[in-house]
Amino acid sequence: MDEFHDYVCYVAETEAKSGSSQAYTSKVQAVSYALLAWLRFLDGTSASWKDADNAKLRGFKDLALKRVKASVRGKGKENAAKRTVNIQLKWIYRYYAWAERTERCGTILGPGEDAPIKSTLNMPSANSKRKSGLDKNAYPLLFGRLGNRSGAQYFASGQDKRKVAEVLSEANDPFIAERNLIILELASRVGWRAGTMTFLESGDFPTHPNEKMPGDGVPIRPAIQKGGHSDSFGVPLTLALRISRFIQWRERWLIQGGWSEKEAKGRLFVSGKTGTPLGNKTITQMIGSAFRKIGVEAGRGAGVHSFRRKYAEDSTRDDLSSRRAGGYSTAMEDVMHGTAHRLGHRSLSSQVAYQRAVHASTHKDHTHELRTSLEEAESELAVAKAENAALRAELSRRGAPANPKGGKKKLR
Repeated sequence: MDEFHDYVCYVAETEAKSGSSQAYTSKVQAVSYALLAWLRFLDGTSASWKDADNAKLRGFKDLALKRVKASVRGKGKENAAKRTVNIQLKWIYRYYAWAERTERCGTILGPGEDAPIKSTLNMPSANSKRKSGLDKNAYPLLFGRLGNRSGAQYFASGQDKRKVAEVLSEANDPFIAERNLIILELASRVGWRAGTMTFLESGDFPTHPNEKMPGDGVPIRPAIQKGGHSDSFGVPLTLALRISRFIQWRERWLIQGGWSEKEAKGRLFVSGKTGTPLGNKTITQMIGSAFRKIGVEAGRGAGVHSFRRKYAEDSTRDDLSSRRAGGYSTAMEDVMHGTAHRLGHRSLSSQVAYQRAVHASTHKDHTHELRTSLEEAESELAVAKAENAALRAELSRRGAPANPKGGKKKLR
């Protein structure tokens, strides 16, 4: 269908301007799959795409829900399947709104019951409503009351972090172990997404970092950020210094492996097998696998984003405590602004998953200073372990005793 192809191209061109390859791929795939499913449904009913109406959309909705629930990824979970179908329905609604605006069809959307497809998407007043998340009139056939739209939301704890760190440090190559631990630190202490860390480059970090952002550490601006933003984030000074040492190690490690920046493409995190940039899925799977090994089930939503939630919760608790001590407002919207800024969120509506820190403000927690000191100590200990492991590996490679008692200590 030429019209469907044109719309996918329109979405692709629009998303390409965001600057995020991850967001680009995600949206283009989503709209393509949605329209393909819709086209197959129409073919099964011998209907043209211009014959669309509410009845056909309802038929598609019911059939799509059964199909998604029966799929391997669906695992029979009702709400998760409904969220997937809602995404498809939204793209179908948007397609018809676009087709109508570009005069590829007659008037097909309207606010009344007499419209072929009931929707306010092409009405000027609908735009402001959609921005606040009120999709009822724009997408009236969506499944409602699905709870948290992100599904299971697991908040990692300090104990989780220590256990995951132990798992990640078990890599046979000390350099890879340190790579894994730095990824964990950036997720837990800066709150970066896997997609952001995937595209970090060695050049994003200063050779000799120094504390420039009072209280927030060294300012780092990742090249790729969600939504095409270009925010700077404060990386704790000790972590920035650790990454600086890691970058120097990375240069030697690449040479030893017979690789160059041609393979690494300047990326901070590279594969231990090929020397090429580490993929977003690899980071996600690595942290998810570590959670499984420490006994946290996948169904609970535990993964790399759990540490972003941990960071957000810790940050919010600190802000709440500080505002109370200073006699400032502790209203939800006032407390959340600081965390929203640190996470790179433009809207407080993105903070819903992190607001439990404010709701649970009576919960006894470590002070900011105590938690920071503990994380600094753990980070320095990890550095020492990495350096010792690298030394043992080098001594082992040269055939020298790897410990004071003689003999070679086996590396895991």
